[in-house]
Amino acid sequence: MTKTAVRDTETATTSHSQGRLSSAKDRVRDTASSARDRASSAYESARQRTSNLYGSAKDRASSATRKSSDALSSNPIAAVVGGVAIGAILAAVLPKSRREVQALGAAGAKLHDKARE
Repeated sequence: MTKTAVRDTETATTSHSQGRLSSAKDRVRDTASSARDRASSAYESARQRTSNLYGSAKDRASSATRKSSDALSSNPIAAVVGGVAIGAILAAVLPKSRREVQALGAAGAKLHDKARE
């Protein structure tokens, strides 16, 4: 093989290798671009869903607050009675603390006995 033939073979091989390398780079670039587009789309979709859920939860909380306020305004005595009942249930369920026993002493024991009756 002559020097020219060897050089032509090297040139052809180099050109072919560069073409394959360029093709591989293009495929990697396309794959990365596609992955970036999918990630961006998923992020935007999640952001939109989160925004919608936040708005919905905010509306429900506002509605619950309004309904509670209306109920308390229309029947405040029932709210007080309910609060006292819940307090009594909690007091009966939770154990007495040492500090409570020391502070209330005999009066606490009498009150406790009356509540049991």
